[in-house]
Amino acid sequence: MSYMPKKRAFNLTLTKMKYWHRHANHYPPKKGCVFCEGDMEKVAEFLTSKGLKVIDQGSAWVTIKAVKNYRPEAGGRTDETDFLFQLVSGRVLSQ
Repeated sequence: MSYMPKKRAFNLTLTKMKYWHRHANHYPPKKGCVFCEGDMEKVAEFLTSKGLKVIDQGSAWVTIKAVKNYRPEAGGRTDETDFLFQLVSGRVLSQ
């Protein structure tokens, strides 16, 4: 995941999401799981439904708006990135 300061957004790749998700939840991948299947349109819809603002998406990435508590001293983490990690890894079900 990389931070884009001019856009105040994070670019999150499918590879990173699958890593977070599979190692925390299940391996091998489960059929019907949006993260395991890697359908970025469904991933973007899922993230939007959980309160994150998806500003762009491609075939293997999504760009998420970072608006809360950007902390450069913490490696660029925001409340959204902490929430996103918990969401993708299955540690939180709703916001």
